[in-house]
Amino acid sequence: MPAAKVAVTIDEKLLREIDRWVASGDFPSRSRVVQEAIRAFQVARTRRTRLLDELVKVDPDEERARAEEVLVADESWPAEVTKDARQAHIVVTDDVANGKPRIAGHRITVQNVVIWHERLGMSADEIATSYDLSLAEVYAALAYYYDHREEIDQSLHADETFVSDLRRTTPSKLNARLGA
Repeated sequence: MPAAKVAVTIDEKLLREIDRWVASGDFPSRSRVVQEAIRAFQVARTRRTRLLDELVKVDPDEERARAEEVLVADESWPAEVTKDARQAHIVVTDDVANGKPRIAGHRITVQNVVIWHERLGMSADEIATSYDLSLAEVYAALAYYYDHREEIDQSLHADETFVSDLRRTTPSKLNARLGA
């Protein structure tokens, strides 16, 4: 495929990193680094799009029923063990995160994990990697959500209503400056 030259502006810190990769022999040139980065981005975006397409097809009730069948069928995982593991990772304290259930040792709430997973389509691996969590912590948050779904959904709705009311009643300073 024919190639075209393109001028790209890159901050100095990133350029130094690119130059280190070229100097160490990881890439033959700066151009190759940029090409590989774009290719990796395209692959990641394609995978994410395919994942989101598949997630849209998933019926949460059906998936939950399948998971429960597996847990019930697998007697090596008694309910007490899975509940104890979940409780070790999820805490509720009045003085942190407004008393919302959160991952122990973090200010990341179960509600945050639910939004990332259910609404943004992030996988448990992506959440764990992006927010420096263990997979056990992410799955414990999701399990907690499914055990307390109505309560957390109500909290999400209350937060969305608050933000909506705030936007409606508070004038935008940016719009005021722009004269809009």
